Amino acid sequence: MDNKRFAVVWVVLLLFLTSGCASLQHPITKSTIVQETTFEEVKKFFTDAKQFYEPPDEKLNKELAETVKASPELAKELSPTEGYYYPAVKISDLWKRLGIKRSLRYLDTGKYRKTSGYLFGSEASKQSECLLRYPEVKLFEFSGLKVLQVSESMYCDYQLFLFKKDKDGRWLYFDHIDASDERYGDPKLKMLSNELLSLTVLSSRGTGILSYQTLVFDISGNKIEQVLGLPGEGERHGWGVLYDCEYKSEFVYSGNTLTGNYKISIFPGASQGIFIQYDAILNALNVEVPFFTVNRKIIFKRDGSKLRLDNKESTITVDDLDILLSEAYKDFYRMFKVEFDGLQQGDKVQKEWYKYFKLAVDDKLEAIDK
Repeated sequence: MDNKRFAVVWVVLLLFLTSGCASLQHPITKSTIVQETTFEEVKKFFTDAKQFYEPPDEKLNKELAETVKASPELAKELSPTEGYYYPAVKISDLWKRLGIKRSLRYLDTGKYRKTSGYLFGSEASKQSECLLRYPEVKLFEFSGLKVLQVSESMYCDYQLFLFKKDKDGRWLYFDHIDASDERYGDPKLKMLSNELLSLTVLSSRGTGILSYQTLVFDISGNKIEQVLGLPGEGERHGWGVLYDCEYKSEFVYSGNTLTGNYKISIFPGASQGIFIQYDAILNALNVEVPFFTVNRKIIFKRDGSKLRLDNKESTITVDDLDILLSEAYKDFYRMFKVEFDGLQQGDKVQKEWYKYFKLAVDDKLEAIDK
C-alpha cells in the first residue's frame, strides 16, 4: 500500500487566535521525561506512519484500497474491523519515551463533562499499546516555543507537544497538553507573552448551547502550569427563556497585566408557545438582532507564577462570567440593568417585551396569560 496517499498533514502556521469557556477538568497529564528527546525526533516519529497490520482478506483489502485511492477521506470512516488498516503510529511507544501517562478522555454531557475511556481510544486492557491511526500533525511556531499538535481521524482528541530551545540551540521536548472531544474543530492556541500561553477548548454543548473555555498556562519553567481557566466564548438560544445570550472574548497580556475583553450580546428569546401574548410580541421582533451589546473586561495582575484578580479595575466578575449562559433573570437584570431599563425608551414592541421581562425578574411571569 502506498503510504504517501495517507501522508501526515503538516501545516506551519503563526497562530494568533482567541476564544474560550466554562469549567473543564485539568488537561495536563503529569509526566517525567524518561529520555531527552528533540523536536526533530518527535516529528520523524509521526512522519513514519506505516501499515501495522495486513487484513486477512487480500481481495477485500485490494478493493478497499482502490476505493480509498479514489476518495482518501473514506479511510477516516473505515474501522479496522472492516478489514482495512491504514497507516498508524504506535503513540504509546512515544509516551513511554517522554514519560507521558495515558490521559482520560473528557466528554460533554450537556452541563458537565465526564470521563469516558482514554485519549485516542487507548484501552485499559492494553496499557502497553495505543495506535494513532491516520495521524494529522500541525506545527505552531512562536518566539522561543514550538508546539506540535497531533490528532487522529477516529477521535476528536488532540495532544500538544511543547518544545524549548536549550543552550546548544536544540529544540527539546519539555511538556504536553491534552484536549479531548474537540468535535467542532482544533483547539486554539495563542502566545500571550514569552511565559504565558493560552488554549481555547470545548467546554460544553447541547441543544441550543455551546461554550468554550480559555485556559492560560505558565510555560516559564521546566513544566507547564495552568494558572487560569475562564469562559471565553459561548451562546445559548431557544431554551424557552425570554432572552438569549452570546459572548466572545479576547485575552491580551501587557506588562504584568492579563485582560480578558468580553463582548456580550442579549437577544429576544422565544417562550416556546408558553405565553401566547408574548409570542405575538416576539413575532414582531427580529430575534437575530440583539437588543444591546455591551463590553466588559476582567483583569488579572501577575504576581510571580500567580494571576490575581483585580476587582477594582474589572467590570465583570468571575461568577458573572459563569452564569452568562444561564436563565437567571435576576442576575442578568442586575448585570445589565442600565441596558435593560433603556428598552423602556425604545419602540412599542421593545417596551412590551421589557414588561414581560420584568415580570419574569419579579417571578410573576406565570400569571401573565391567566
